[in-house]
Amino acid sequence: MLSKSKFIGGWQCEKRAYLTANDPKLATPPDAATRARFAAGTRFGELARTSWPNGILISSPAFRHDDAVHKTKKLLKDPNIEVIFEAGFTALDTRVRADVMIRKSGCDTWDLVEVKSSTSPKLVHDMDLAIQRVVLEASGVNIESTKLMLIDTTYVRSNGGLDLAELFKIIDRTAEVSILMPDISPLVDRLHEVVDSGTEPTVPIGPHCAEPYGCDFFAYCTSDRPENWVMYVPGFGLSRVQKLEATGVVATDQISSDEHLNELQKRAIESSKSGDIWISEDISTTIANIAFPLRFIDFEAASPVVPLYASTRPYERIPFQWSCHTLHDDGRLEHAEYLAEGDDDPRVEFTETLLSEIEGPGSVLVYSPYEATTLKMIGERFEDLQTLVDPVFSRFVDLMGLVKSNYYHRDLKGSFSIKDVLPVMVPGFDYSDLAIQEGETAASRFVDLVEGRVEAGDTGQLRSNLLAYCERDTEAMVKIWQHLELLAQKIQA
Repeated sequence: MLSKSKFIGGWQCEKRAYLTANDPKLATPPDAATRARFAAGTRFGELARTSWPNGILISSPAFRHDDAVHKTKKLLKDPNIEVIFEAGFTALDTRVRADVMIRKSGCDTWDLVEVKSSTSPKLVHDMDLAIQRVVLEASGVNIESTKLMLIDTTYVRSNGGLDLAELFKIIDRTAEVSILMPDISPLVDRLHEVVDSGTEPTVPIGPHCAEPYGCDFFAYCTSDRPENWVMYVPGFGLSRVQKLEATGVVATDQISSDEHLNELQKRAIESSKSGDIWISEDISTTIANIAFPLRFIDFEAASPVVPLYASTRPYERIPFQWSCHTLHDDGRLEHAEYLAEGDDDPRVEFTETLLSEIEGPGSVLVYSPYEATTLKMIGERFEDLQTLVDPVFSRFVDLMGLVKSNYYHRDLKGSFSIKDVLPVMVPGFDYSDLAIQEGETAASRFVDLVEGRVEAGDTGQLRSNLLAYCERDTEAMVKIWQHLELLAQKIQA
C-alpha cells in the first residue's frame, strides 16, 4: 500500500520508496530541527483551516486511515457539507488525505486545495495534487479544480493582528496538474512493483538525494563510502559526485589531475591523501592584523512564516538574541548577552544593546556573513539605526573565512560550519550537553514562546536554554580563534 508521502518519495527515488516500505528503520531519525519543522507545518495547516469556519475536520490519525475513509464517504453524501478537511481516500492501492475539499455550489463536484507554507508553486506541489486527484477520481469523486494555498509575501501584519484573507493566497494549478495526470497511474503501478519486488533497487546517489526533499536514507545509501570520499571535497555537490562515481571515481586519490579544481579543493585533496594538516604560511600575518580587544558575536533570529509582530512580513528575519565574548590582549574573557522578552518587535532593542556592547576599538569577529546581513537589514528597515550600524562593518572579521583561508584538516570532510570545525580543532568541546543544540531549534522555540505555546512554568528554563546555546556559539568562536593563534605561533617558531 502506498501513501501520498511514499508516492512523492518514490517519484524522487525508487530506492527511497522501497526502503520506506520495507526497511524504515534504516532511515536516519529526524533531529530536533526537523521535528520543529514538522510541528510548524502542522500548526500552519491548522491556521489555514480557519479560513473556512464551517469546514468539517476528519481528525482520524494516519494509522486509522480506514476510519477517515469511512467518515469521508458519509460527509460527501451530505449536501449540507461545504468544506472537508483531511478527507481520506483509498484507491489504486494508495492512500491519501486531502487538505481541503470545497463543494461547488449545488452539486457533487469539488475543488481540491493543498496547503503549503511556500511562497510560490513548485513541481513537487503539483505532483502532490496530481496523486490526490487521481486517487479521488478513482474513488468516484468529481474534481473541478486543483489549487494551492500559499503564503503571500506582500502581506504586512497590521497593529490589529493577523488578516488571514491577506496572509494566504490561493492559486489555480488545474492546468499544470492536468499535464501530469497521464503519468501518475503508471508511476503508481511502477512503485507498487518496486515496493513488492523484494529486491532493493540500485540507484546511484545524485541531486535527487536532496531535491525536492532531503532523503532520510542518505546516510544508509552512502555508508560504504571511504573516509576520503569525493563528496568531502569542498564545493563538490551531488551532481559532480554523481558524475565522478559514474566513471568509477569514489575516493579523492582517484581524482584525475585533469579535473578542474580551485585552490581550496586542491589543498583538501592533498590533506586527504597525506593526512597532514594544511596551514597557510600567511596565518601569522593575518592573525597579527586583527586588533584587540576581540569581540566574538553571534545572533539567533527567527523567520516565521506567520508574522509575529506588526509591520513585519512572512519569513522576515527577526533577530531576537545575541551573545558576545570579549577577549582582551591580556587573556581576560568577558561575556554579555541579550534575549528579547518576545512581547514586542525586538529589532531596535536588539541592535542598540549590541552596538553598546561592541562600542570602542577592536575587531568584531563573526562566523559567516550572517550577522552582517542581519544588521544591514535592520539598518535598511530602521533609518535611525542605519547611521549607527554602518560604521561597525569595517571592524567585522569573518572567522569562518579565516579558517577557510588558513587551515584544512581532512576530518573537516569539506565543511567549515562551526559544528564541524569545533570538534576537529578543539576535541571534546561541543554542544552535546545543551538542551538546544542548533539555531533552527532555537528560532522555533522562541516562536513558540512568543505565540504562547510554552507553559508559564517552563518559560524560565527555556530562556536559560536559549541563552546557553547562543553563549556556546561565541565561546566556540573564542576557542577556534585561540587554536588559530597557536598554529600561527608554531609557524613562526
